Amino acid sequence: MFPPPPSSEAPIDLRYMKQFQFEQTPDILLLPSILNRFCGVRRVKDSICVNPGQLCKGESGGTFAAICILPLANDKIESASDDKCAHFVPDRTIIEIKRI
Repeated sequence: MFPPPPSSEAPIDLRYMKQFQFEQTPDILLLPSILNRFCGVRRVKDSICVNPGQLCKGESGGTFAAICILPLANDKIESASDDKCAHFVPDRTIIEIKRI
C-alpha cells in the first residue's frame, strides 16, 4: 500500500511527501534505478511507468529505453473541440529496453 500508514515499519521518510506529489499526472514516468528494468506493462492512471535500468554497470554496458510516440490520427485532432483533445499517449507509445 502506498503511501504507507504513518505507523508502518517501512524505512520511508514521509515528512516531505507533499513536496513530491505531482499536480498533473505524467504521460510517461521515466525512473531509472538499479531494480529490475520494466516498461509498458505498468500503466497507472493512463501513465506509462518505465525503469530502463542502469546505463552502465561498472565497466560493462547497461540498458536504456528507446521511446517512440506515434502521431495522433488527424481525424481525432479535427474532431476535438475547444482546443482540447484526448491524446491517448499510452496507446500510441512503443518502448523498448535495449542493452548497450
